[in-house]
Amino acid sequence: MRLKQNIAGAAVVLGLAFAAGSANAMPIPLWNYSIDSGWANAMDQAGRSEGDAGSTLHGSSAGGLNSVSWGTNVGNGQSSLDIDANVSGILTTNGATEPGAALTHNNVIIGIGNGVALDKIDLVVNISLAPAPGVPTLIDTVTFNIDFFETPNSAPCDANSVSICDDQFLLLNPEDLTAQSFIIGNFKYTLSLELDMSGLTFFETLPNGTIRFLTAEGSNNSLLTNLRITAMEIPEPAPLALLGLSLIGLGAVRRRRKV
Repeated sequence: MRLKQNIAGAAVVLGLAFAAGSANAMPIPLWNYSIDSGWANAMDQAGRSEGDAGSTLHGSSAGGLNSVSWGTNVGNGQSSLDIDANVSGILTTNGATEPGAALTHNNVIIGIGNGVALDKIDLVVNISLAPAPGVPTLIDTVTFNIDFFETPNSAPCDANSVSICDDQFLLLNPEDLTAQSFIIGNFKYTLSLELDMSGLTFFETLPNGTIRFLTAEGSNNSLLTNLRITAMEIPEPAPLALLGLSLIGLGAVRRRRKV
């Protein structure tokens, strides 16, 4: 079994050194956060990477986006995946969600002969967090492992397709979307990442737990993410040993794609 997608996730036990010395009577109200994202390990249907003979894969970084494009240009350019290279902001404890990175599939008609279409790709996301006004510290590096299916743009199409034909993505380990908790002082904080799939034509969770979604041909289709942090008071202060744990290290890069 292959796979994975990691978005906000590992076991997050925030034990920031500057918070370890005090028992907090009130929850930390504001958090600075930063999310840095980029593509890795793109491979086409023939098993080729960027730069290999016959590959049309091309990576670029411009305008605040990290992009990977593919396919033979038949007058519309290449299809591509874009992700925000960096998103930062302030989270309010028990407040509204704040925007994370946005993934966009610019889906155009391309030539896909000789296996030049994208087959799989990893999305690497670095999550940094700190109580405001501190500078965000890297707490976790997580990876989305994504399988992609380029359609031949001719019927028959998937029953849920709105174009001829929608392309298909598989996010292969949605269990990594589970909200993660950590303790500082008298409060248990929970950091969660939520998906907004309203910019897609269709999505579903398959029986094996993977998430499948479709993107319309001839359009720009976006999958948005949002961050939220909540706090709940706990009966007694956490032991100082727990408070002293560092997020760095616990947020090591997670499982790699299995084959």
